[in-house]
Amino acid sequence: MANLFDSTNAPVGEPQEIVAGDFIQWKRDDLTSDYPSDSYTLKYSARLQGNGGVEIEITAGSDHLVQVSSTTSANYAAGTYNWQAYITRDSDSARIVITSGIWKVIANRDLDSTDPRSEAEINLQKCLDVYAGRIGTDVDSYSISGRSLTKLKPEELRKEINYWQGKVNQERNKAAIKAGKASSSTIKARFL
Repeated sequence: MANLFDSTNAPVGEPQEIVAGDFIQWKRDDLTSDYPSDSYTLKYSARLQGNGGVEIEITAGSDHLVQVSSTTSANYAAGTYNWQAYITRDSDSARIVITSGIWKVIANRDLDSTDPRSEAEINLQKCLDVYAGRIGTDVDSYSISGRSLTKLKPEELRKEINYWQGKVNQERNKAAIKAGKASSSTIKARFL
């Protein structure tokens, strides 16, 4: 593995995920011929979905190399951000948006004590807990003092479990592929 602190090993293009508290770098050397960094500046602006008041601003350095220190990224709030990259002409501050996308800022697990499970994992566990609690009872509905409660039927609960299990499986497959491992949907073949 190449030294990821070395700017010569900086990945080309924007990341999809950023871990708060990590040193982050990437480069956009594809822009240097049309927008040389001695006359143009590459900048990024990102807004947190659901809270547009939270913004991340990044300015690239020479040759459009982006570097964000660990200290700076430690202040990034976890969540999904919509970002845009733009080039500013240094002579008159005119700007052009050149691309946009989405970043997911992942919480720093050294400092963040929130539950690291995804929404799908949490909901799956809730459904499984309800299902386990229902095994010993056979009451689908009841009334007390004019108030009534109807529980999900077992087949409806199983449908919810299958839905959330499918979401969890998708997340795990995506993580496995990202890590360079085979996912559960990988077909392996051996030729004799």
